[in-house]
Formats: sequence, structure tokens, C-alpha cells
Amino acid sequence: MACVRKIGKRWVADYCDAQGKRHREFCRIKREAEDLLAKRLEEIGQGRFNADGRKITFATFAQGWLEAKSASWAPNTLDIHRNSVHRYLCHADFGLGRYRVANIDLRAVEGFKAALMEHSPHLSHRTVNLVLTSLGAIMKHAVRHGLRSTNPVEFVDRLPQKRKEITPLTPVQVEALMANAKALDEQQAAIVQLGLYTGMRLGEILALRWRDVDLPGMHLSIHGTNSHKSQRARFQDAGSFGNTKTDQSLRRIKLSATGAQVLREHRMLTGNPAPTALVFANSKGLPLDPSNFRDRFWNSLVKAEGLPKGFTFHSLRHTYASHMLSCGAPVEFVQRQLGHSSYQTTLSVYRHWIPDRDDLHADIIEAALASSGQ
Repeated sequence: MACVRKIGKRWVADYCDAQGKRHREFCRIKREAEDLLAKRLEEIGQGRFNADGRKITFATFAQGWLEAKSASWAPNTLDIHRNSVHRYLCHADFGLGRYRVANIDLRAVEGFKAALMEHSPHLSHRTVNLVLTSLGAIMKHAVRHGLRSTNPVEFVDRLPQKRKEITPLTPVQVEALMANAKALDEQQAAIVQLGLYTGMRLGEILALRWRDVDLPGMHLSIHGTNSHKSQRARFQDAGSFGNTKTDQSLRRIKLSATGAQVLREHRMLTGNPAPTALVFANSKGLPLDPSNFRDRFWNSLVKAEGLPKGFTFHSLRHTYASHMLSCGAPVEFVQRQLGHSSYQTTLSVYRHWIPDRDDLHADIIEAALASSGQ
């Protein structure tokens, strides 16, 4: 019969599982043992109790989690979680690797967070939060597999992150940037122009094929992304790059007149390549490496233009969205162009670029309710 009793200075939750096997778990105080016993009996009743699994260490379980999830993640996402697990969560000095998954409680998580920040004071708040996100996902996975009844990471506060201020290029800066870009390299300049006039991510641009571009219809379609070495290896082996960042990233983008003209001129310069050819490729027709683009071209361009060091290619995406919204483009249109999962995501980043037209909107009711002919 299940019960809570005291053995020495500790309290024990004493119970039997569905197969009649006896289990005893020790706690510091009586209330903890009572709560634990109630949880175990609920798990047993619902068929979620996993006695053997409760002995597994965090290091072993986390590695299994990485392997189980890797197929559904984009390569960059896998790199982030793998780094969190191997570099921090299973650190030999302060990590949780030797803990049993079932024994990681709120105190252990908060202790890990404090130790992480003490051991690596240089880490940004964003990195610390990413590590906690990985830990939370692992604990959630453990709950689903019956190794735990709760996820303690849900109760741990994240560190405040200061949103980077978006400073889009002005029209004058855009003109100067493009002049410098064309002086350096025509193909690389076309990549920059396409980023400015579509808001596309660099990886999306470098994965485009000519069959994805419909110049008469003034649009192009995004089917993949070239942002990781594994995607380029896959392209050479299988002829495709793999998944985009999200399902919403698979989209059709409407081209402006300038964006379409950039592609027309680039196609002529590259000798009207076949539909299956990459729009932007090296001399062998193979995918460009985004890192090489940044190191060998973009950084020199930013320096020549006198832009801040933190002005990245992604800042062109911000420039596109900011100017589109400030000129009155509907949020839903900009959302679709950018491939955001929802218009709330677009609003959360660019809300302050939407002009205040409260006076105009307030007067709409006057026109709507005015009697016809008066």
C-alpha cells in the first residue's frame, strides 16, 4: 500500500507500480514526499510511469533528444541546440550531465543558471536564454516520455534582452551603397540589390534557381535556403538545399520594377543560363558560401561605406520592411514578403515604423455615415 513515512532524517514516498514492483523515493520534508507520492500514483494510473527511464542521466537523455530531433530541424537550429548541450548543459564543472533527468528540480536549474553566468560572464543574455530554451525543450521531452511529471524550466526567469535598434538605410545611403557595390563586383552587387528590394534573407537569395523566377509575372518563389555547409553538401549530392527557416518561408515574393530589372540584367550578364541553374553561383555553377560572401565582399562594402560594424546583410531586410511600412504598405503584405509566421511577428519588430494616422482614421466614420447627396 502506498504511503509516506520517515526513515531516519528523511521522508520517503513508498509505493508499487502497475506490475507490483516496490519503489521508494526520498525527500527532505514530509510535504515534498506527499506531493511526490501523489504524482507517482497519478502517473501509474495513467500509464505514464517509467521506472527504468528515471535512472537515465541528463547527458545520455540530452544526446538522445538531439538525435531524435535533428531530422526535423534546420541545420543552424541543430547547431544551436548541440552547442547548448555539449558546451554548457553538460559542462564537466557546472553542467547537469551527471544528474538523473528525474532529479533535476527548480533548485538544480537555478543553480545551473547561476553557475553558467559565473563561469562565463562574457556570455550575452541572448546566449544564456538560448541555453535555457534548449534545457526547457529537453525537460519537456522528458515529461512526454514519462521520465518526469513537470518541467522546472518553465518557472525560471529569462534574462532581459535589449532589442537592437533598427536603423534602416536612407535613400542617399542606398544609392552610395549600390555604387560602391557595383564598383567591387557586379554579381555581389546584384545580391545586395535583391536583398534591398525584396527583404529576402541571404540564404534564400543564394538558393534561388532561374526556374523560381517569373520575370513576366513579376514574382519569384522561395523553395529552400543556402545558409549552412550541410545544405550545400546536400545540393551537390541530391540537387536540393533542404528546408527553409519555417513553413512560412516557403513563399512567393512580389517583385518591384527595380527588383525585376536587377534579375534581368544579371541573367544577361551570366549568359541566359538554364532554368535549373542557380541564379547566383561560382564559376563552376556551384552554390556560393554565405560566409565567403560576408568575409570577402560584404565586410569590405560596409567598411567602404562607413556603416557601423554591426550593420549586417540582415539589416537590408530591416531597411526593406521599415521603408515599406512607413510608406503605407499593409502589414499583411510585408509579413508575406518577409515570410514571418504571423503579422504579429512583423508588428513586434517594426511597429514603430508604421505612421500614426489616427486623425485620418477617426474621420472615416464621418464619411461612412454621411447621408448620400448631402
